[in-house]
Amino acid sequence: MDFLQRVGAEVSLTTQSHNIVHYNFPLKLKIKGAARSFYTAQSELRADVTYAAFRTAFINHFSDKHTDHYNYTKVQTASQEKNESPEMFLDRLRKSCQRTIQRSENAAEQAVINREADRRLLAAFINGLIGTPGKHVTM
Repeated sequence: MDFLQRVGAEVSLTTQSHNIVHYNFPLKLKIKGAARSFYTAQSELRADVTYAAFRTAFINHFSDKHTDHYNYTKVQTASQEKNESPEMFLDRLRKSCQRTIQRSENAAEQAVINREADRRLLAAFINGLIGTPGKHVTM
C-alpha cells in the first residue's frame, strides 16, 4: 500500500508536457488527535505545499528530541514504581526500550539488533524489579 492509498488521496492527471507528468492531489487527510491539531495550527501546511515539506514538518514536530544516550540511560536506570505491577513495569520499560533500537535495511542485521534489544530489556527488567524477582515473576 503506497502513501496515497494510506492517506486516502484522489489522483487526477492535470497536464502532460515534455515527458513530465504533473499531478493534482486533493488529499483527504486521515489524521487524528495531536497530528490533526498540529496540522490545523500550521497554516503553511494547508496552502500549496510539497509532500517533502509536509513530511519534514511532521517529522520535525513529532520526532524524539532526546539523544540515544538519554534513551539508553533511561532504560538502564528504570525501576519499578510503588504500586506498579511487574506487567505494568515491563510495558513501560518496553516502550522506553523501543526508542533504543536502531533500524537496518538488512534483515539479518536487524535480527541481531532486535536480539540485543531483547537482552537489554530483560536485564533492565530484572534489575529494576522491587524485592526478589523470583517471588513476583515467573516465565
